[in-house]
Amino acid sequence: MLVLVDETGSFRAMKDKNFGIVTLVTITDSELDNFDSFMLNMFPAGYSNIKGKTLRDAEREKILKYIGKKPEIKYTAFLYDLTSGTDEWVNYHRNETIRRTENKLEEMKDQLFPSYTADMNLFLNQIRKYSIADYAKYVMFTEIFIEWQQFFQFDYVYTHISRDSWDMRHVIDMQNEPNKFKRLVTNTMILTTNEQNPNYRIYTPKEWGEKHPFIVKHSQKDDIRKQNGRVFFKDLKITTEQEEPRLILPDLIGYIIMNSILKRDQKKWLMSLKRITQNRSLTMIHKRKSNYYKITGFNKIKNPYDVHPPLREHDRKMRSL
Repeated sequence: MLVLVDETGSFRAMKDKNFGIVTLVTITDSELDNFDSFMLNMFPAGYSNIKGKTLRDAEREKILKYIGKKPEIKYTAFLYDLTSGTDEWVNYHRNETIRRTENKLEEMKDQLFPSYTADMNLFLNQIRKYSIADYAKYVMFTEIFIEWQQFFQFDYVYTHISRDSWDMRHVIDMQNEPNKFKRLVTNTMILTTNEQNPNYRIYTPKEWGEKHPFIVKHSQKDDIRKQNGRVFFKDLKITTEQEEPRLILPDLIGYIIMNSILKRDQKKWLMSLKRITQNRSLTMIHKRKSNYYKITGFNKIKNPYDVHPPLREHDRKMRSL
């Protein structure tokens, strides 16, 4: 299974674009072959340089129609509302993360393995040295991984086991200092899913039983409800769309969400987003047809319900379609 993550928009507050989007797409190995054939039929010379904003309207709609018919392509999108600015709140978020982690380490110092404590101290040292912009990116990507990972298995509960290898391959679009970014994201996710973190829950379909290949490959041996983070995130790379052309999937979906908000008075963008209603992953748990993304932000620690008015308007328009 391929897991593709890309970002769209601005992550610093601007006059007309006070939000950024991180989009994660999953696609099974079998469907990946079909998608490649479909794209190469449209672009015989290859599609490694294709992006959502460079596609013609007819091409974009054709790809969205294809995605909308494929239950093995799922997406999760996090929208970062930057209405109240970002630098101040990102710095506040980092300081709070450090403070809470240090307090937790002190509280549990007699219960944790020394290696776990050492890993956490290394993590704290790394995020202290990160610039505000790089820390923001780190939070965005780990947040979406953390929430998506808890529920995504239900996207494939009825997928036949022969449709996928059930090995997870994670691909993130290019970032600053890619090796450092990869190391920090991977280590954070391993620590998050570690068996010593009792507050982190993985939800696994009962229908799979204990012998499903995903469970056999990724679960802790003593509890199938826990995933082994070192196995789940062992294959993660940061690259470009030239090296991994399938990054067009999160790029296109993020682009459609962005334009359906910024150009919400143009019905064609709203209808484009509606085409992939059935491909939603995480937002489906809210059981509302208008949830195409999750709104979050660095100021949500203090103001969880402070939402930019255009986002409220976009929600109303999507519900009325």
